[in-house]
Amino acid sequence: MKTGDLLIVSCSALKNDAPGEIPALVRYDGPAYRVIRSFLREWSWPSNLRVGVFSAEYGLIGGLAPIPFYERRMTPERARELRQMVVATLKEWSTLCSSLAIVCGKDYLEPLLDGVHGTGFEHVEVAAGPIGKKLQYLSQFLRKRKDKRKRTEPDINYDRLLYFLPDWDDMLDPEYDFDNDTFSQVRRDERREVHVTVLMRPRKVCDGILVSLAQQFKGKGALKGFSRADVRTLAPQPLRARFGLSEDQFLFGDCGAFSYIQEPEPVITVEQAVSLYELHGFDLGASVDHIPAPFFPPEERERRVRLTREKARAFIEAHRRLSCRFVPVGVIQGTTPESYALQLPEYVEMGYRHVGIGGLVFRTDSEIEEIVKGICEVRKKLGKPVWIHLFGIFRPKLQSKFRELGVSSFDSASYFRKAWLRSDQNYLGVDRKWYAAIRVPVSSDPRTRKKLHGSGIPFEEVERLERRALQALHLYGAGKLSLEETLEAVLAYDRLVDRNEKKKKDLAQAYKETLAARPWEKCNCPVCSELGIDVVIFRGSNRNKRRGIHNTMLLFEIVRRGFD
Repeated sequence: MKTGDLLIVSCSALKNDAPGEIPALVRYDGPAYRVIRSFLREWSWPSNLRVGVFSAEYGLIGGLAPIPFYERRMTPERARELRQMVVATLKEWSTLCSSLAIVCGKDYLEPLLDGVHGTGFEHVEVAAGPIGKKLQYLSQFLRKRKDKRKRTEPDINYDRLLYFLPDWDDMLDPEYDFDNDTFSQVRRDERREVHVTVLMRPRKVCDGILVSLAQQFKGKGALKGFSRADVRTLAPQPLRARFGLSEDQFLFGDCGAFSYIQEPEPVITVEQAVSLYELHGFDLGASVDHIPAPFFPPEERERRVRLTREKARAFIEAHRRLSCRFVPVGVIQGTTPESYALQLPEYVEMGYRHVGIGGLVFRTDSEIEEIVKGICEVRKKLGKPVWIHLFGIFRPKLQSKFRELGVSSFDSASYFRKAWLRSDQNYLGVDRKWYAAIRVPVSSDPRTRKKLHGSGIPFEEVERLERRALQALHLYGAGKLSLEETLEAVLAYDRLVDRNEKKKKDLAQAYKETLAARPWEKCNCPVCSELGIDVVIFRGSNRNKRRGIHNTMLLFEIVRRGFD
């Protein structure tokens, strides 16, 4: 389906000489690129806009394609060398875009115009005249396509503790058939998968989503990288729509320091981080950091603390230089409570009014309390309103203390992941009590097969017991089977799984408590209302992650009301 208008701009001799690879729209710094970036600072990226670049070095690439600095000018000979690649790429891009606008110098035009023939573009325009006329055309082209959402500094609520949910690429099939345990389509790329947060709409589950830039290098998630000419490099992912965010929810980015903790240097550069936050429309963006984990030698830990501080300074300088709209969040790493606290004045002097405290995952509750207390005491002495975010921790026992000290926000996926990582605390009831999910593993799953291997029962009988357990649960959910009969069917299948006797006994009691309480009937959230008893069945990601987002919704409501 054709969904946009394609703009192709020629590369420029003037370039940003930042190290590493940065998006083409930021690497090139000629007049046309300044016009585009100025427009994108004022307006959100238009939903119908796609931007390509004709590069003397790389040929046709997407505007978001990451490229290193290079020195090469376009010549007629080089243009002819690139002709075949240009033709093939234009043909692919024309399957996505209905119209094409070209803003290029004369040396770029011949292969582009040759390539247009035989493609699916319904309308083609070429900006003519001197550079001033071309820039005027470019400005008008962009403004005709501007979206309603004008970019402004996010209106962050400073009056209460905010909660951010980290994104783990949790995409689910909204049309999954729970009765028959089948996907809407066999092939995943043919399913209309949505992020798990969207399934909860109109209920909110958080104040915003925390997205890691490390997705660029992992091949997974909304920000995963693609080849330079891939159609998905022509425009940023519509992240706010992907996560179902409303106007009062925020998109927060960090660098995913845990993903490169074993590397001597962060795998993402300052310029990369700033560029990605800005182009993808983040509301808040964290500076590049490196975790001084306790298993490193003391000198290495101190080096990482200094490196994080240096990166924070370079980050806010790049933010100013590029006139970015997102709010910069300076990440502070430390080795002791004192080393964290003593750095805050320097971050404030750099210009930060929002800071994030990293490296807390390794800490005990008492250590975290000391770190946060020290930072907040220094903030009080400074007499300036510094917004403090705690990365990667929830720590229920410290929540009242965090509120007392004036912590601004935190991020955690703990309640979400409890849905499948804990044995007896998988479903949070509206009564704030945790219930065990009832395990009915998929018998065809290789991991389940391995566990069932020692039972000595023919696989056909295993499948029969599996079906019987599911049928019993569904009948119980509908009020057509007794608790005792349901539990007997569940345990008949459950006994086949290789667990020790105490574990089996504990789970049997936990299952009985869950079934007796029927907690799913007391919750009116979209997930519980749609799934019924399936929300407490521990079986596959489509059930488990729906249960996880239900837990997250209740955590969010607790955060908003307070933990008393």
